[in-house]
Amino acid sequence: MNFDELVLLVDVLLRDPSSWLHAAVAGWKHPISYEWTVNVATYDLLAQVYSGKRKPKPYPRPWRDPNVKAKGKARKDAREILKRAKDGELDWQNKPMRM
Repeated sequence: MNFDELVLLVDVLLRDPSSWLHAAVAGWKHPISYEWTVNVATYDLLAQVYSGKRKPKPYPRPWRDPNVKAKGKARKDAREILKRAKDGELDWQNKPMRM
């Protein structure tokens, strides 16, 4: 196998959501198939129809929920840095244009 063929095969794996390589690069918990997405969407719709008054939770997806913010820690001196930036004490690479 030559290098060009290897690149082509890896490219195919990266575009295929049912491969573990695609799932790992995308940060998913597991790979999925196109049929899986249709089945999960159907499940969610049927759960909404037959749930009555309460809103059901959607079936878990392997990717992170875009509505949930990632929890991280800010630097201990972040407030001081922002204060210095506001006062103009820091030089920024990208300054706003004045018109």
